[in-house]
Amino acid sequence: MKYEIIMASAYFTVLMLSGASAVRWLRMRSLFPMFFAPIFVCYTLYELVICYQVKYGTFDQLDRFTQAWYNAPIFVHLFTLLLQDAACIFIVERERYVRRHTISLNSVADALNNVNCGLLYSEWDGTVVLTNHKMWQLSKIFTDARVYNASEFWRQIISFNENDKAKRIDFTSWPAFLLNDGTVWNFERSILSDSDKRYLEIVARDVTDLYNKRVDIEEEIKELSNVQGRLSEVLNNISTTGNDEELLAYKVHIHDRLGNAILRSRQVLRGNVADFGEPDREGILGLWEKTIKAFENNRLEVEQKQEGNLSALYSQAETLGIELMISGEFPVNNETAIRAVREAMYNSIRHAYANSITVESNREQNGYFVRIYDDGKARTDAVTEGGGLKSIRREVEEQGGSMKVTVGTGVVLEIYFREADK
Repeated sequence: MKYEIIMASAYFTVLMLSGASAVRWLRMRSLFPMFFAPIFVCYTLYELVICYQVKYGTFDQLDRFTQAWYNAPIFVHLFTLLLQDAACIFIVERERYVRRHTISLNSVADALNNVNCGLLYSEWDGTVVLTNHKMWQLSKIFTDARVYNASEFWRQIISFNENDKAKRIDFTSWPAFLLNDGTVWNFERSILSDSDKRYLEIVARDVTDLYNKRVDIEEEIKELSNVQGRLSEVLNNISTTGNDEELLAYKVHIHDRLGNAILRSRQVLRGNVADFGEPDREGILGLWEKTIKAFENNRLEVEQKQEGNLSALYSQAETLGIELMISGEFPVNNETAIRAVREAMYNSIRHAYANSITVESNREQNGYFVRIYDDGKARTDAVTEGGGLKSIRREVEEQGGSMKVTVGTGVVLEIYFREADK
């Protein structure tokens, strides 16, 4: 059994020595492969020869020194073999440490092969100095043979259009190609200058993400073009829409004219106007004449401008026989504010039988706060907003303001008009 244990240990040591020697030879370090490895191998073979002599019964033919060495305790043989195994393990671990912590020609080559781009460097005449695996893989797509001349390779890249593996999608001086796997590669060539020498550099970059984003942007541009077409149609219909709005404004104008005449007539019929005489009768007739003319004429733009200012509002109140009192700084340029006072004036005459209407206006940081109330005699518990108040509320809120109608001893209209940002 002794010789079998020694043989097994010797075979294992041979494997360890072979691995360590191979590592050393590949890495070309120190003198181990050339000096120590042969000695360790010779000793291990010596142990194997002795074991085979014992196995086949020719041990007695060996010299006395070999017989004495074999007769030594078995732990001596195992110790020498294990010592060699430990040396091999140390050598391999040392090489691994050196590989991870030092820069060598192999480490530089590994780094170039691991980058996610193709690299090719050549002499000025095109002789290839260095190329990585990625460039070698890409070169097989565009050429039938491996790259040996950088200048020739670049000419093939520039003249390439399409084959069963790739398709050119960029025909500029820095071409780009769409491969069958869906990736896009862009090729660029540049010159690197040393102190006394120049080199050619060809770089292939993966621009798949940029290409996909470009495709998305083109789709968005198409969508925007469709939107632009639809907007053009809307712009073409603006004149028609403008005519419809003008017609609506004309109807509102007629409504105001007719309302003025009817309200004034109702006041007279109710007997609210004392000493009704010839001037009052002429005033009512004048209102009805203007209303009839408004039906006959379509000169709305001039009349609207005349009615949009504050003086026209006072004149309208005087025509209706109601006293209009405005205090504070009123937003005279805000057409919605003018309309709100006019609507409140109409409602005060129609529902509250008022003789006067008061408007309190205060300038605030970003607008105006306007409070409108009357001296009407009629009282109500709730107010239902009709078309006029709803329209005013909508316009006020569209401008960023707010509107509130409160009911107490009378109806109070409180509006905050927000000033447009300059």
